[in-house]
Amino acid sequence: MSIIQTPFVGYRDGRLQELFHTDDTSSAGVHLRRKNESTLAYYTAGRDDVVNYYENDYPEEVDLKTFKISHPSEEKRYIGFGTAAVEGFKAHKVINGQVDSSLVEVKAGDPVRVDTLYYIRQKVRLLVADSVQVEIKVETARKKIRHLLVG
Repeated sequence: MSIIQTPFVGYRDGRLQELFHTDDTSSAGVHLRRKNESTLAYYTAGRDDVVNYYENDYPEEVDLKTFKISHPSEEKRYIGFGTAAVEGFKAHKVINGQVDSSLVEVKAGDPVRVDTLYYIRQKVRLLVADSVQVEIKVETARKKIRHLLVG
């Protein structure tokens, strides 16, 4: 996968120059949209913080006054990646969207689906046994769930 730099040019101070550029891995380019009068928004490619799964939906914004690119914070990110536990662990069961005090044991080799990453809470929701929702800390997920091998 190669990174493509897409330059955006325009006149500033009476001179034609590059105002900003985006880095992306898609040959389709970047689809900019106006968020408000002073900001453009778009999505770019990236890898999540749990299993390194590749997605094309990481938001970025361009300030039209300074042409600086920022990465707005997200509350949560859907991942939807099927993998397996490399070590056993216990996780809190999620019932009707609420984390319960009951624990579910996940054994090494058990299949899991990394469902959602909650950035602020630093938690990961998993699906085990095809439909049981559980939640663990991000640091536990990084240690005990198989990651993509990225080279």
